[in-house]
Amino acid sequence: MSLAVLLPPATRTAQAHPESMAFWRVSLDVHGASSEVLIPLPDVAADGVTPHGPVDAATLSAEHREKLATQWLAHFEVIEAGTPVPASLVSTALLPFGMLQVRARHATTGPIDTLALRSTFHTRTDDTHRVMTRVDHRGAAARGLLTAAAPEMSLAAIATPGEASARGNASPGSLVRLGVEHILTGYDHLVFLLCLLVPGGTWRSRVGIVSAFTLAHSLTLVLAAMQILTPPAHLVEIAIAFSIAYVAVENLVRPGASARWPMAFAFGLVHGFGFAGMLQVLDRPVGQWLASVVAFNVGVEVGQLAVVAVAAPLLALAARQAWHRRMVQWTSLGVFGLAAFWVVERLP
Repeated sequence: MSLAVLLPPATRTAQAHPESMAFWRVSLDVHGASSEVLIPLPDVAADGVTPHGPVDAATLSAEHREKLATQWLAHFEVIEAGTPVPASLVSTALLPFGMLQVRARHATTGPIDTLALRSTFHTRTDDTHRVMTRVDHRGAAARGLLTAAAPEMSLAAIATPGEASARGNASPGSLVRLGVEHILTGYDHLVFLLCLLVPGGTWRSRVGIVSAFTLAHSLTLVLAAMQILTPPAHLVEIAIAFSIAYVAVENLVRPGASARWPMAFAFGLVHGFGFAGMLQVLDRPVGQWLASVVAFNVGVEVGQLAVVAVAAPLLALAARQAWHRRMVQWTSLGVFGLAAFWVVERLP
């Protein structure tokens, strides 16, 4: 199956996403193995390059995503008795926390102690790329971290039901970095926050907006990570897009609206479920759960504050200019169009 022309390996490496992390979950049953691979959108954009430049991963057609995903599956191999098992693509989807989801089936036939996992996706990005893995089999779980230096893990450790291995769990520092990467690549979260800030206001009102948004998404992040509230991911995606459209409309019809922190809090609750999707993918052991949530949320807040620290002075300066109102109008119209597209795209 032919694809668009890709850049030479050296060029791809230069444009790759340094120290990025993909996630690979494998479930074994009597019929074979099911894979769920999550690839960061910056890696998707760096790897899927056309003659016109890097692709926009968020607007890839389903057909193009499937073509690329079929090619990428060759780099996420289930090995049986030393031989890669053929993989068949099941589906692809864009997830609200900045990942492309690829699902596949592997027709394994032998016992689990003959199986291994191997990732060579770093050859399409760079040697700092890592793949966090989880394998589920009859109630047992094995975890590992695949890297360019150690691209393979054996599944013999969970051949006996009830045995479990907990290798290669990400460190708190890695989870902080993952939180920073998540918010910086979570363009819908940032568009929402900046759309709230662009009309202007006092510094006190801006601090109130950011604080309310932070408190709200931290709350639902914890509730979702504890499995107390777990709304369907596709509904969360649609609600996040709707929240952006709503704020853009309010910027147009109520340009002088004040006290926007209640809206930031209300919609922040929705965005928190989007953040929580990443922790659900990590599926951390109970003993490491609290540290994982705290570390990941710290990373989210660091990334968010970095963006606000850069944007807020510029928005405050713009608010004093004669053309500020026109800027708010045109910016909000553009954001509304983008959000409306996201709502339609994310419908089942």
